[in-house]
Amino acid sequence: MEITNGLLVAMMFIVIITIGIGNLLMAIAGTVQRGWSRQDDGLHTSWVVLILLAHFNLFWHTLDLLDVEAWAFGGFLYVVAGPIALFLASSILISTGGDEEGVMNAHYFAVRRPFFLWLALLQAWMVGIDFMLRGQLIGSTVINLAAMAIALGLMASGRTSYHKRARWRCGRCSSVGSPSANWVSSRS
Repeated sequence: MEITNGLLVAMMFIVIITIGIGNLLMAIAGTVQRGWSRQDDGLHTSWVVLILLAHFNLFWHTLDLLDVEAWAFGGFLYVVAGPIALFLASSILISTGGDEEGVMNAHYFAVRRPFFLWLALLQAWMVGIDFMLRGQLIGSTVINLAAMAIALGLMASGRTSYHKRARWRCGRCSSVGSPSANWVSSRS
């Protein structure tokens, strides 16, 4: 097996994503172990699930990195910046709180500014990675920009009603708006 720079970039990309997935699964396991009965913690939990799906979404597209014939160190740093941003967002989101009712949502609102800042940076990274891998901006660029605007709005707003409405809109954007327009279908 030939070890190429593309393989090394893909391996680092996968390692960072895998660490993030492990952290999120540990947080979900803790919630399951405690017994999730607090009705008002659904907002936090739904974001944990959406961020987990975003990790899987990035992982799914690792093969796109192998298509790049030549890598420079700057390109490598840019490529791993996306998984790092997602990892940091997920680490900020994961609650270290106790068992009192509402503590997870209280944590969510306490960390919303850095959490959504990292998500907005991730969306900006997605626009850049599309350009880097494809040489042009593609259809999902508009969706990524919309998701970035939603993330910035959530960062600024402390209104629960806005956050509850926006979580699923942002989730739809992050599952559709992602590097490479054909991420939903198999590679061609």
